[in-house]
Amino acid sequence: MVKLQNILMRTIISTSLLASPLSKKCLANPPLIEERYKLEKKDLPEAPTYDYPKEYCAAYATRVARDKFGKKFIYSNAWDMRYNNKRIMEIKNNSQINKAIKKGVLLPGMIVGIYYPQSKYLRKKDKTGNPVKYTHLAVYVGIDKNGKPTFYHQFKEKIQKITLEGIESIGTIKEILDEKTP
Repeated sequence: MVKLQNILMRTIISTSLLASPLSKKCLANPPLIEERYKLEKKDLPEAPTYDYPKEYCAAYATRVARDKFGKKFIYSNAWDMRYNNKRIMEIKNNSQINKAIKKGVLLPGMIVGIYYPQSKYLRKKDKTGNPVKYTHLAVYVGIDKNGKPTFYHQFKEKIQKITLEGIESIGTIKEILDEKTP
């Protein structure tokens, strides 16, 4: 009876997830996602420093993702990264980020697109001619020793290790990106 209930639950969850904007990674064996991606608390190192001009957050994020996580993002302006890389999930509110982490959708090495309301680039159009959705990027690096989701980013001239709360103090996460895989 328990086996039958497990099979039924997997079927229900699988079917409901098929209509969601989650990646194929997320759809594999849905009920076990949280087990596969244990939320380990770690003493995360400080953000690596590179010598980029102050407004090169996309260059910084793609390099950190490559050097620290082996990811091969295709570099472009922050607002065009969504067209050159794999869009994993659109974020409509902040509570979705914690859910995405808990379910293993947002994994270390993935990049998040951040809407920064004071950005001078908000008046720009993206490469498809649409208004930009976000103008800043950060790399998700994991859960820190205090249990907080943590990111690395270059914000203006500062290179920082920053928690989700810190990200939320400057803007709103709008999208999760990953490298394109063949």
